[in-house]
Amino acid sequence: MKGHLTKNSFASIDSDLDDVIDWIKSFNLDVTPTRIQRYRKALRVVREIQETKNEPKAEEMLLEAINILHEIHDLIEVKKGFAVDDHRDYLTPKMADLISGPDAYAGEDSSSGNKARNMAFELLIASRLARKGLPLMPRGSSDIATHVGSKTVVIECKRPFAEKKVERRIKDAFLQLKRAYKG
Repeated sequence: MKGHLTKNSFASIDSDLDDVIDWIKSFNLDVTPTRIQRYRKALRVVREIQETKNEPKAEEMLLEAINILHEIHDLIEVKKGFAVDDHRDYLTPKMADLISGPDAYAGEDSSSGNKARNMAFELLIASRLARKGLPLMPRGSSDIATHVGSKTVVIECKRPFAEKKVERRIKDAFLQLKRAYKG
């Protein structure tokens, strides 16, 4: 690992995270008690480790840093996707879920709540549609709905926790889509 740390590799991530935090605050949400603020603090620790070239501390924090950077990347991508147009009506009811939950995937289970990462995944998909200029519509129990030409397209976003649950999640999504298209 020695010699692989540079002085500026996290500067743009830090700046982008500041933009994300400002964006989240524009929804009248307080990030202070959330995982987002903890990512902010942890990213600053990572930058300090990088600047001081503290190799033992870097090795100690590696797994946490990878998790933090992945989480921050998702948040940055969501914000970028929704920067194209104003989607406040679509986003407002979802933002509190986005910033909630445990800091790391390892802390996620059905009892601790996986709502935050489920919402991040949903908003990553929705932001890609928004970036391409497709309208996003609030649509009852469906995760995402958009218009493509004269057709309504409904998308269900599923994040299985284990390989053995993939088939079950596909069946759940199929049933949800079936109900959505009947309605």
